[in-house]
Amino acid sequence: MVLLVKSGIVAPVCATGGAGSLSATEGNFGAPGVVVVGASLEEKLSVKCEVAADPSDVAFVWQFSNSGEGFEVSPGRHISNGTYSVLAYTPTSDHDYGTLSCSGSNAIGKQTTPCLFQVVPAGRPAPLSNCSVGNRSAEWAEVECSPGFDGGLPQAFLLEAYDARSMRLRLNATKTDSPLFRLTDLSPGSSLRLVLYAANAKGRSEPTVLEDVSLWDAEKRTGESFNGKLTMYLLSYV
Repeated sequence: MVLLVKSGIVAPVCATGGAGSLSATEGNFGAPGVVVVGASLEEKLSVKCEVAADPSDVAFVWQFSNSGEGFEVSPGRHISNGTYSVLAYTPTSDHDYGTLSCSGSNAIGKQTTPCLFQVVPAGRPAPLSNCSVGNRSAEWAEVECSPGFDGGLPQAFLLEAYDARSMRLRLNATKTDSPLFRLTDLSPGSSLRLVLYAANAKGRSEPTVLEDVSLWDAEKRTGESFNGKLTMYLLSYV
């Protein structure tokens, strides 16, 4: 993978975990050695490919491929400076989603394994659904939802808890593994309005709201069944 002539003299290899890096967009590692780039149609991307090489005067070639075609990207669409190259790329149709590869060469030799970027359709995630309040006591409660489509990118889950009367924010929480929240250090007998979102690099989903989530009074027994009013609905922004 690396051509050694003498110590410190190497042909180009990918500099960042074997997969280059990104500029002006969020990237996430998917398959080993591949950066996943989420993009909407007509979204302008700047994809940065960086290599380690000595000598550092590197010439770059970019290629694109999908299930139906493959071709070299015009040199006029990328700018190179030493050991990195930045490609301007805008998907304008579904055929523009696929794999971008970048490889460099210097006086020592050519890069044997290209840096890979998988361009996938992406947008905001779908709202959370089936949200419910499970176990609770006078000072804590558990809330669980079902995740929706992630929008083509890794998503996180957010919860905001407001006092149902004053609408003052009481707490917020973020989870990256699943939309299961345990709310603690709450006031006995309080009533809450819970607002839940999914979020990715493209933004937040529309909120899902749980109204009138009541904690037990201090004299109530922990784990007692909930008999209060609980309403879930989805807010849509126009």
